[in-house]
Amino acid sequence: MATYNDVMAKIGASTKEDWVLNHDETQRTYKGDLNIRIIDATQQVPDGDARVHEPWVQMLSSNHEPVRRVFDIYYGNSFVRSVDTVAVGGFRAYLPYPRSADKLVITHWQYKFAQIVQPPIDELDSYLQRAHIQVRS
Repeated sequence: MATYNDVMAKIGASTKEDWVLNHDETQRTYKGDLNIRIIDATQQVPDGDARVHEPWVQMLSSNHEPVRRVFDIYYGNSFVRSVDTVAVGGFRAYLPYPRSADKLVITHWQYKFAQIVQPPIDELDSYLQRAHIQVRS
């Protein structure tokens, strides 16, 4: 039986290649421990809560409105936690929320998680740079 910290450490140490996607890319299973799953829970977000108006997102001018994406982490049937991201550039990248509008910093774990859930068109680093978001421990 894994602890919360065990699950979080395994996710933080993994790469996108360590995960198996289901047919519609809404669920990922960790190859190293098949009990660890990441599920796209975005469809459970009420429409009014899907729009994102954070100042750091507004500097990423695009023809596409930024949209909140929520991913739930499970260990077996046990819920572990939710992770909020923002889909930008017409779903070209899913950016983690920084600490605050004034502190545009994400943790190394948030960055690793974002790498795992990126869409096939992976522009995470480019969008983080454009938003002036830094990765720190």
